[in-house]
Parts: sequence; structure tokens; C-alpha cells
Amino acid sequence: MYEIVRKTLVLTAATAAIAFVSGCASTLPMGALYTNVKLPVSGVGDKGAKVGTAECSSICNVWAEGDASVNAAAEKGKITNIKRVEFSTDGWLGFYRTYTTTVYGD
Repeated sequence: MYEIVRKTLVLTAATAAIAFVSGCASTLPMGALYTNVKLPVSGVGDKGAKVGTAECSSICNVWAEGDASVNAAAEKGKITNIKRVEFSTDGWLGFYRTYTTTVYGD
């Protein structure tokens, strides 16, 4: 009986550790408890008259969906001439994150 409990605890701890550190090797600044950052991707100068955004989300690094591409953001903002692109992410405890691409232009 104790052997089964011990194995279950070890497996649970290993799974939790893998889930917790799975986002450590990232090119983005990510907080372990909370993340809310906005980063430039490209463009300088005038932003233009129109703005379009596209978003995707991730749940527990297990399920992710959405289209946060530059093309999707440009289409939503009816932008044909892209002048600037920015990226932002928001997340809590690594359980839920949203990724947003913002496109500016005319």
C-alpha cells in the first residue's frame, strides 16, 4: 500500500515539476506568477490610422489555440500598408496565457 502511495506522489511531483519549468527556456520575459509585457517587433515612426489585433491563448502549456499572426491582425484592422507590429502577452501562474499581435498601419 505504501509503495503505491509513494509512486503516486513521485509521479505527481515529477509531473508538476515538468509543467512548472516547461516555460523556462523562452525568448520572452515570463514571470512565474504573473506576466504582462508588451514588446516591439518591427517598425518605427508613424503608427498609421488603423489598428488590428489578433490573439491566441494557451492553457497549462497543454492546450493552445488561436491565430495571432500578423496577417490575421492586419485583416481584422483592414490594414493593407503595415507600419508597425507589436506583441504582448498576459498570463497567470503559467496556467493561462494570452498572446496578442497588434498591427498598425493604413
